[in-house]
Amino acid sequence: MSDLAKGLAAFNTQNYTQAFSLLKPLAEQGNAESQCIIASMYHLGLGVETSTIKAIQWYIKSAEQGYGVASNNLAGIYLCGADGVAADRTQADHWFQKAREQGFPHTPISSDYLNQAIIA
Repeated sequence: MSDLAKGLAAFNTQNYTQAFSLLKPLAEQGNAESQCIIASMYHLGLGVETSTIKAIQWYIKSAEQGYGVASNNLAGIYLCGADGVAADRTQADHWFQKAREQGFPHTPISSDYLNQAIIA
């Protein structure tokens, strides 16, 4: 079993310490899936101290390699804002568009969907 498979298995069983130790070196070597998971761990505080800034850095690395989940998650941060990061609809729309281009099918067409949902 590869380190990626072991890291994913550890993450899926909520063994975040082991997942981080297996996935972080892969992320540093440029593995987009590992980068996205490391970003999510920082974003949600899973086994590490929550850091929106570190999450954004890892999401960008992953998204720039074409990983649509990372682009979508990054858009979500910019859509609502987070600790130390102001909401930015322009950035949210940019990353949602990227996610769609990267084949992520669940991305909204625009950040305006929030306004439409509130009105409806």
